[in-house]
Amino acid sequence: MMALSRTGRKTMTGMILAAAIGAAAAAEGRPDGGFPGVLSLRERKAAVDAVTAKRLETLLPLVMREAGFDMWVIVCQEDNYDPVFLTMIPYDAWCPITQILVFYDPGDGRPVERLNVSR
Repeated sequence: MMALSRTGRKTMTGMILAAAIGAAAAAEGRPDGGFPGVLSLRERKAAVDAVTAKRLETLLPLVMREAGFDMWVIVCQEDNYDPVFLTMIPYDAWCPITQILVFYDPGDGRPVERLNVSR
């Protein structure tokens, strides 16, 4: 067996991965080589917003209740966002000033209230 340098291993791994993706695409009848196309901004916004809405409606209440949190506050200063903040807002939101997201669980199976407080 021939020894490969680190760069050679990366190249070989990339080639194997590309071949596997291409084979899977051919099996599915996709002529583009298997790599998914880049979504337009409108398509990307729709996809991201759908995932965000699902996350806020299902995952957030579940996690808050399992952790025993009644309220969760995410505070962001101008251009210094909390790492979670961008996963909680719509794709095309512009937030140049202080933003505060408040999630409140009133309990009794009622939905989590979601508030955006900004100046």
